[in-house]
Amino acid sequence: MGEVYLASLVGELGFEKRLVIKTILPEHSAKPKFVEMFATEARTAVSLTHGNVVPIYELGRADDTLYIVMGFVDGPSLARMLAAYRGRSEPAPVGLVLHITRQVLTGLAYAHTEEAGRPAVVHRDISPSNVLVDRSGQVRILDFGIAVHAHVASGVHGGSAGYMAPEQARAELADPSADVFSTACMVYELITLERAFPKGGVWTAPDMSALPTELAEVLSAALSLDAKDRPADAIAFLNALGPALVKHAGAITDTKLAAHLRELFPDGWHRKEDSGVEPLTPVTNVEPKTYATRLTGVDAAPAVVPASPAVLATPVAVEPRRRGLGLALLAGLGLLTAGFVVLLPSGPTDVAPPVPAAARVVTATAATSTTPPPAPEAVPPLAAAPTPHAAGDQPGRPAPPPETPAVWLTLNTTPTDAHVTLDGVQLTGSSPYRIPIPAHGEAPVRVHKLGYVDQLLSVQAGQPAGTQTIGLRREPPKGKGKLRVLSTAVSWAEVSVNGKRRGTTPMRPLELPAGTHRLVVRCVPDVCPSPRTLLDKTITIRAGETTQVNAR
Repeated sequence: MGEVYLASLVGELGFEKRLVIKTILPEHSAKPKFVEMFATEARTAVSLTHGNVVPIYELGRADDTLYIVMGFVDGPSLARMLAAYRGRSEPAPVGLVLHITRQVLTGLAYAHTEEAGRPAVVHRDISPSNVLVDRSGQVRILDFGIAVHAHVASGVHGGSAGYMAPEQARAELADPSADVFSTACMVYELITLERAFPKGGVWTAPDMSALPTELAEVLSAALSLDAKDRPADAIAFLNALGPALVKHAGAITDTKLAAHLRELFPDGWHRKEDSGVEPLTPVTNVEPKTYATRLTGVDAAPAVVPASPAVLATPVAVEPRRRGLGLALLAGLGLLTAGFVVLLPSGPTDVAPPVPAAARVVTATAATSTTPPPAPEAVPPLAAAPTPHAAGDQPGRPAPPPETPAVWLTLNTTPTDAHVTLDGVQLTGSSPYRIPIPAHGEAPVRVHKLGYVDQLLSVQAGQPAGTQTIGLRREPPKGKGKLRVLSTAVSWAEVSVNGKRRGTTPMRPLELPAGTHRLVVRCVPDVCPSPRTLLDKTITIRAGETTQVNAR
């Protein structure tokens, strides 16, 4: 979707500072969705001033091109480190993994904590590609492009498949425990070299036998499919890891992590043939559709272009139009004290296949994606077994026998966005669902949705294929909850609930009966030159909970 430039801020008397310029490609700059995501990343990250977060210095426009200026991290991502570990067939040392985790959680704890003038933020895309380790051993979190305010229903499917929590994949309430889930997925993968959840949209408990005892129990809780059973936020997760940190990482420092990087990458992590594009190393027993799909629905994933890591690392050609864009950037950076020198390749080379956004690194030198993202590939609601390779695909390994076609039950639900769990595993997608009829015995099915009464049924062997419809009835609301209204764009915005004026922002949380309410937030004439409505929506208040809404 964009270009990432490695740049130099050049000043007087030999002063020079390396920075990164991130832009939107011209063909996407007219699309409000991409522009808003781009601007949201800058607005969110610039408010997070922390040593474990990549800093943002500027959001600007050069001609028709939006750009972000951010700090340059001279070091590999955890994705590149994982590729190195897999190349050695050696997992990362537990102590170093916990030291990295401690820094990630420290940065997330800062983001998860509300401060004056800044709400709590949920990253929502913690993955190995978005965590960098610089040469000094400091860990930095990157890419707040889909971050949202905590405890706010985002309504947007986003995240990296294989790392995002189930409720995040369903676009439900954004909760800090979702970042806990993603961090725990990374910890598990670094120690075992296996994905905790290798199939996108299928969540089954991973094997904890390879983990130290004092870590296995804490990680099991952090990987719980129910957000209520996880540590509530990064601080709680960090506290739960205390005994394991003391035992395994008590003597680990940034200096030791830096020395480990030099040992892991004896020739350095910058290779000329990479041209800034991170190679995609094949992962054993992982389907190739489990990388980031933040801009697609949860029932689809981008197609993968089969290629070896050497091919994916081919330098990307820079068209003359892109060179002109780089020069335009130089003219547009007037807010900074000196000019940028954008480092461009000396000449065009072969064009690499499209690489997922999550696989790119911010240390790229004009890493350009000139091809639109691949078309989504449909994913069946119930993940099937991996497609067998032909005998010739893997020498010495015979092809497995063909599978017997399944008999399916088509299940319609009302409402259509109700969730279906088959034998304890939640299915992806939405109504209608396809339920496989077992060859023997029976399989329990639960249809559920927040605010509705669950319905149970059983699919039994020998049952003929057909269609069945289940309607859920609403659960009567009980008790009271609280509503908190924020307005980051306008101070003193007027808040009305169910047609009654209740005050102006900033305001204390309102106590309301559980159920649905009409919320309207307006910018009144005393504040805005012309009155306008910032928010007009129906909200749901749950008993004993605080619902937070941000009017922009």
